[in-house]
Amino acid sequence: MRRFAIPLFLLVSAPAWAGARYDYEIVHSGAKDWVIKSSVEIEGAQQRVGFADVSAYMTATAQSEYRKDAFAISSDGGNNATFFYPGEKQLLHKQFGAAGVTHGFSIEIESPKVKVRDLGDGGVIAGMPTHKCEIELSFSRVVDVGGNRTSGKLEYVSDVWTTDQIAASDTTFIMNRFFRDQMPPEINQLIDAQLSDKHFVIRRVTTVRVPIKGEMVTSVTTESMTNHRAGSIPDSEFALPAGYDEVRHAPLPQK
Repeated sequence: MRRFAIPLFLLVSAPAWAGARYDYEIVHSGAKDWVIKSSVEIEGAQQRVGFADVSAYMTATAQSEYRKDAFAISSDGGNNATFFYPGEKQLLHKQFGAAGVTHGFSIEIESPKVKVRDLGDGGVIAGMPTHKCEIELSFSRVVDVGGNRTSGKLEYVSDVWTTDQIAASDTTFIMNRFFRDQMPPEINQLIDAQLSDKHFVIRRVTTVRVPIKGEMVTSVTTESMTNHRAGSIPDSEFALPAGYDEVRHAPLPQK
């Protein structure tokens, strides 16, 4: 296990905002290109993420919970989120749990490997000093369907820029899930064991190589925070507006 020293500026306590607003964008390029642009509002444990721009592909896929004109609210610091949609635009009907698992189907993880490298000063992003690290990981995913086993090796390289100028608690569920939800629990545990820098992620660029139909396919996902500003946010921002329906989803994985 390798640990790295944290620069002096990262040892300074993060400012305690009364509230915070910022914009968060995720851009994916690969076999399917898509983008999600969201606005974030945080006051204490309350977090509101509005989806201002969502690509047609993400709107159409059954795996996505994100729709333009929708929003989600978390009231426990970001581990769980409740989604809200305009009543006439409710398109999502996701099913979770054992009922959705085919009998005789299983997925196992083999040979998980994680290496975190400290890359030092990350420069200034959005007017804030940053620290940079690289997370390199791989694992083999073994799928067993009725005794027929197939496997493929997945490889990830993620460059991560963090800052102590924004409280780590201002990280929303959308930031956590787009990196952590791609990983098996074993991988997340290995990352947590090596990652000393627990500060706010202001930018992350993740390159993924995954086998699809016998070929290695590469995709890149870029996540970035912009336009951060502090200030108190009224409770009305976290209330359900007229014409919206509440839709509950499965809890997010815990850190």
